[in-house]
This record gives sequence, C-alpha cells and structure tokens, in this order.
Amino acid sequence: MSTNRKFTWEELSSLNQKHNAHVAVRGKVYDVSQFLSRHPGGSDILIMAAGRDVTITFECYHAFSDRALKTLNKYYVGDLISNEFPTFPELGSFYTTTRDRVQKYFERTNQDAKNSPWMWLRHFTMPAMIVFLWLAQIFWLRDSIFLSCVAAGFMGWFSALSAMVNHHDARVVFIVIVCCSHFSVSRSPVMWRVVGHLQDFMIGTSYYVWVYQHIFGHHPYTNIDGVDPDITTAEHLGLRTRIQDISTIFIYKRHRTVRLNEPSTSHLIVEWPQPGEDGKMKRDWAELQVETTQDYATDSWFFNVFTGALNHQTAHHLFPDVNQIYYPQITPIVRQACKEFGVRYNYKDTFTEALGAHIGHLKRLGQQQEESARIKREE
Repeated sequence: MSTNRKFTWEELSSLNQKHNAHVAVRGKVYDVSQFLSRHPGGSDILIMAAGRDVTITFECYHAFSDRALKTLNKYYVGDLISNEFPTFPELGSFYTTTRDRVQKYFERTNQDAKNSPWMWLRHFTMPAMIVFLWLAQIFWLRDSIFLSCVAAGFMGWFSALSAMVNHHDARVVFIVIVCCSHFSVSRSPVMWRVVGHLQDFMIGTSYYVWVYQHIFGHHPYTNIDGVDPDITTAEHLGLRTRIQDISTIFIYKRHRTVRLNEPSTSHLIVEWPQPGEDGKMKRDWAELQVETTQDYATDSWFFNVFTGALNHQTAHHLFPDVNQIYYPQITPIVRQACKEFGVRYNYKDTFTEALGAHIGHLKRLGQQQEESARIKREE
C-alpha cells in the first residue's frame, strides 16, 4: 500500500477487522493489523479501536512514554482527509507540564501508577460485600422484611461501587468497572478482561458496550453535545437492560453517537463546549477537560473511597489510566499547574455545593430552552 494514500473517515470506518485494522492519530492513518498480537495492552482494545480516529485516546493512555508513538510510526500508511467528529489542536504546555510533573512524582515516590495494595483490597472487598449481602437476604434476614430491605439497599450501593472501582478502572469501570475499563488496574490485559466480564455477571452491564461508550465516546469528547454519548438525553444509562445491550451490539451496531465494531473471538457538568463550523475545537483537549469538569471535597476520605474517586474528575480525565487511589496525591499537582497556566479549575468544598451548582446549571439550560421556544412562538 502506498504511504501517501488518502483516507476519508468513511473509508477508515470500514477497516475495522483483525485482518485490516486501521486507526488514525493526528491525521495520520496506521495499519496495526500486524501489531495486534504484540500490543502490550492486548489485541482486544486495538480491534475495538479499529476504524476510527483515536487521537485523544492514544495520547492520554500513553502519556508517560514516547515509545508507543515511535512504534506506531512503523505502521504509517496514509493520511486522514476528513473527520467524523470534532478535532482538537495539539496538546499545549499546560498538559505536557502537568504530565511531566505527575510522571516525576511517581518516579520520585517509587510508586506504580497502576498498582497499590490498598486498591486491591478495595477490588476484592466490593464483590465480597455484594455476595455477603445477597446471602444475608436469602438465609439470615429472610424473616425480617425491614432488615432485608436495608441489606438490599447496601447491596445496591456496593454494586454501584463495584462498578465504579473494578469495572471502570480495569477498562475505563464503576469502582470495579471503572478501574478495568480504564486499564488502570495492573498491567495485564488478561486481568482487565477477567475483571470486566466479571462485572457483566455481577451487575448486568456489558463491558463491551461500556468501553465504546466511555473510552471512545465520553473521554475524548467530554460534554460536547451530539458527540459525548454520556450526555445524550434520549436514553438514560440507568434504564439500560441486557436486551438493549444485545440489540446495540448485534442489530444497531451503534451506541448513541459511537459506532461499534464486531466483537472479537458522577460527572458534574460545568459547560458544553462546541466546535467551530470547521469541526475544530478552539482549545486543546486537556484544557477543555479541566474547564468543563467539577471537582469537590478532594480531601475527604469518605468521598475518595465511597464515590470511586468521582470527586477527582479533573485528574481522572487528564490521566485515566492512573489508578484512582492516587488521585488525591496528583490532584494538587494538577491544581498548581492550572494556577500557573491560567486554566480555570472548578472546585467546590462539599458534595452538596457541587450538586447545587450542577442543578443550578441544568436549571439555567432549561430556562434558556424555554426562552428560545418563546422567541420562536413570537416570531
């Protein structure tokens, strides 16, 4: 294949199978089909990424090393001449400085950004509590409706935590789901897959659909209306069912704004950034991540543990593959960089203040919609 071939995003989208897997980064297209089996992160994620522009995903998941880009350049085959979604300018000094400081912090403290004994304790405790509370309702509390309801309530809470900690970090999962989907628990692709699919069974969510929605949709295009699947209001995440996951994967092959490839054998909104008419964002991705995100109570042990570190959304979005147990340590680094580079850092001292600000923002949006509707009626 000629190295000066031109690809439209539609042509790129068709190159999404093992034998022809192509990805785009910063306008360049790479044929990674021969690299699948050698990818340190496993072949699954590359196959899921195939057929799309993965610029932001690539850059934030390889933030602490330039080795990935050097390897990727070996597979260059052409250029992308059109885009399906908005594009961002090159990452600026704010992000590169913050990234270098975070990297040096982990080197200086001799800590592994993906491993911590305390995190493993959380990973095992959450599922264990779900099983314990389930057994309690069946065997030990079956004669008490009140105590069974209490146990059921706590079981629901631990199920949500398990999702935010285990599922999210291992794939970019709620405590179990959040950590697995962000690949921030260990460096083993096998571990990510096992923990992710364990959550399929434990809480009934689809690991496969979640990765597309969260890694390839929400994180690269946070709060961009019409692109970020997490703010698509036509369908509520909490009402999804297993039947919907099946139809999403095998019938529609699309989850809200995100295309799905064939399977292989507490965000608090601050503002809604929009691209220009040319489809390009005016600010770089990292600065928009910070300015459209709300942190709260970052010094609170309770919220650090029992929200899956959702109170550290800024650090999480800048460095999604860092294990959430380290967010309280790197948030001061991020905050200081924001101050130095004049990037607005949104922070509330308490959860109630953050929730109130979020509700107030939604109220203003509703009032703007009502005002627009009134003007149209008058016209």
